[in-house]
Amino acid sequence: GINSSSSRRKIHELEQAAAHAGIDSNAHVNTTPQRITSLWRASDAGCEACSHTGYEGVIAIAEVLAMSPNLQKAVLNHESAPAMHNLALKEGFVPMALDGLIKALRGQTTTAEVLRTSPI
Repeated sequence: GINSSSSRRKIHELEQAAAHAGIDSNAHVNTTPQRITSLWRASDAGCEACSHTGYEGVIAIAEVLAMSPNLQKAVLNHESAPAMHNLALKEGFVPMALDGLIKALRGQTTTAEVLRTSPI
């Protein structure tokens, strides 16, 4: 779902917000509104602190849906799941896979882990 220009722009905006918030020590933004320019990769060798994986600890990949008045109306009107999903996206909902991609861009996880654990 990242083939459209609006999706790439959204990824860029989210990654900029993550960089601005100081998420990860990587201050570099790996995207432009048009494309992903680089993808962070952990060292293959790792170190003692990360058990030679390149990562230490656990990071959550999540999605949270804030129930807005528009979404409440859609639920009460028995709107279809695709219609409610599209409405949620318009209102700022960030799907789990997209949250994972942003965290992979920030060097907090790998794209392989995102693909393994996220419904894509």
